[in-house]
Amino acid sequence: MSSIHAAGVRHQLCLDKIIAITASINYSYIHYTNGTTQLHSRTLKWFSDQFPSLIRIHKASLINTAQIYHYHLPAIKNSGGYVIMKNNMRLDVSRRLKVKVRNHLQPQSTVVYA
Repeated sequence: MSSIHAAGVRHQLCLDKIIAITASINYSYIHYTNGTTQLHSRTLKWFSDQFPSLIRIHKASLINTAQIYHYHLPAIKNSGGYVIMKNNMRLDVSRRLKVKVRNHLQPQSTVVYA
């Protein structure tokens, strides 16, 4: 379990309970498995550096691969596809990162590909 200091309060972060982290300019939203979302004043790059087990799928998204339900592979070359998380959150995959995402997910047999 890791911790992060935000707004004068130290928050405990359990990576198993994080579904995704999405960015909005210089702020990040942490989406948890229990349906809650926390706003933090850290950038997505900071979270990416601190938690290498989360993979970047887009310039505005980091995901916990253990929380992926479905990865839709694109039918056309100009698209990266998208992932559906276990809480039904849909996140786009960048076309430049789709090979990295696919290679990272290959060993996981629980992910459904379409």
